[in-house]
Amino acid sequence: PIHRPPAPPCSGRRATTPTTHEWPRPTMPVAPVAALAAVASVAAAAAARHPPPPGAPHNVALMAHHVDADGVLRVLLRGGTPVPAEPPAVHYAAWVAALAEAVRAAANVTLPVNATHVVDINLTDVHQHEGREGDGVRRADDAMRAAVEHAYFATHPQHGRFELLQVLGTSSNLTDEALFADERAAFRSYLGATLDQWSADRLWNRTAHIHHVYRHAPVPWPAKALAVYMHCDCGCDRTGSVADAYALRYLGMSWKAVNVWNQRLSYGHGQKCAQWRSLQWFCYSLGGADAAALDTCSRRVYDCVDDHAALVDDACGGDRHVE
Repeated sequence: PIHRPPAPPCSGRRATTPTTHEWPRPTMPVAPVAALAAVASVAAAAAARHPPPPGAPHNVALMAHHVDADGVLRVLLRGGTPVPAEPPAVHYAAWVAALAEAVRAAANVTLPVNATHVVDINLTDVHQHEGREGDGVRRADDAMRAAVEHAYFATHPQHGRFELLQVLGTSSNLTDEALFADERAAFRSYLGATLDQWSADRLWNRTAHIHHVYRHAPVPWPAKALAVYMHCDCGCDRTGSVADAYALRYLGMSWKAVNVWNQRLSYGHGQKCAQWRSLQWFCYSLGGADAAALDTCSRRVYDCVDDHAALVDDACGGDRHVE
């Protein structure tokens, strides 16, 4: 089933609810696959030439944009954390400037930096887990940064709002032939058809919610633009799960295309396996959880990276390697 949140009340802007069976697809600058591949290349080249200024998020990429019936520019973007490690703080002006540059570079559209309302969608894991020291430190850092973002928008509501949509990934393997062999193959179809009932990431719900916010969230006066920005730390793994699921569902991209897109935006390395498996289950569910969907979504475009062996430098731009 497709879970859709209720339409928000009007608040100075008209918020309409679609009457069609499915949400309308966002308007892309050009054809989705070509556009997003080009955006990834532009983002990577720009990052190499001009690193983001202090306080600005890295790895920012435009996903979709359109102007609504009220003349409000709405943009959907993905990227890395807007909160640097030292000192942990939101540098709002640098953040919005980075979003505006990504929109300009990808679509030649001007995002008004002084009149943009930001919806900050944080996809990090704020649970504290026992495990090797590196994992614990990174997760504690995620929780701290999320708290900083929440505090900023609580005290600066005129700039936007904060939402936490935690992404955990899954250890369940869609292509585990030992588990799904023979008479148990029907169980795999059942899991695909009921994905949001058992998957912690709830990608059907997450993507529908983000799409609703992007298309219909009220924009308070005097803002002239809405920027929906989804991010984790790197903008690679957890962001990759949600952004790629969104692209599969709403932007008409193929399984191969979203994998290539995410790899280009992830400095050329594979996505972490837990998040990649979650995305793979969504691909299967979206395709109807049948044999054809299994064939499509089982095709490996690149090798994912084992969660317990992936090393990333603090800037999230270094090489990943397996210990």
